[in-house]
Amino acid sequence: MSAGEKSPKRRISAMVRVKNEEEFLYAAVKSIVDCVDEIVLIDNLSTDRTPSILETLRNEHPERIRLGRYPHDVRKVGKETWDLSLQDEASPQLSANYYNWCLDRCSCPYVMKWDADMVALEEF
Repeated sequence: MSAGEKSPKRRISAMVRVKNEEEFLYAAVKSIVDCVDEIVLIDNLSTDRTPSILETLRNEHPERIRLGRYPHDVRKVGKETWDLSLQDEASPQLSANYYNWCLDRCSCPYVMKWDADMVALEEF
């Protein structure tokens, strides 16, 4: 790149995995929507108001927000996960496979994992 040329824009996806995150989800997503090129929100079997909040966010920012649904009950980290990984490393219930599935839905070369209970401050 020669002097005076602008560097190419770094395109960033924010990947947000959610399950029953109604309390902070809206604020968390709104706090980063102008900081990234896309936000990929993946719902994992929520039973609260999370799905309707996701729809609201997508309707407010259709150019930036993409929704997905992961239909498998993901095991919590610990012995149960370890035992399952020894039996079936391809199980959709393993968090590593869930993460990879979510990553596949991101279209930008850089991916930032964001939690649904994190709210970025202006300094971000």
